[in-house]
Amino acid sequence: ATIVNSGTATGFGGGKVLQVVQAVKTAEADLSYRSFTNISGLEVAITPAASTSKVLVLVDLSSIGTHSSMIDASLQILRSISAVYVMTHSSMNRANYVSVTGNTFGQVEKAIYLDSPSTTSAVTYSVQMMTNTAAGYLRINNNSGTNDVSSSITAIEIGA
Repeated sequence: ATIVNSGTATGFGGGKVLQVVQAVKTAEADLSYRSFTNISGLEVAITPAASTSKVLVLVDLSSIGTHSSMIDASLQILRSISAVYVMTHSSMNRANYVSVTGNTFGQVEKAIYLDSPSTTSAVTYSVQMMTNTAAGYLRINNNSGTNDVSSSITAIEIGA
């Protein structure tokens, strides 16, 4: 078979990746009880090329907690200062909890959100979390006392 290219392909629409920005955090961060806490270092700024662009935000968190039962937590993604996506303790993936030793539990949490910022001005995406369990603690990037884990936030601009 012979395929002849006689011009430029048209009619495919958007869906092109225009830019990708990422922040990786390796330092520890303790979370507050019943008060959303900014996770310093987990924020990215992106300037959309067009107001019709979408931004896909990917969050990957590593944490550890200690308690006689599972530590409940809530997570939210902010665009500038407004929450655009919230995961409560009941909607977070409980299957991601792993018993590390005794009453210590490791957790990996992922959040994916497709945003429509409708602007060509710079927008900042950040992550906040809080614990919903009074006893115990929840600490980002602590693997049973060693700093060998990391968390990240990635923003991907998708052309319309």
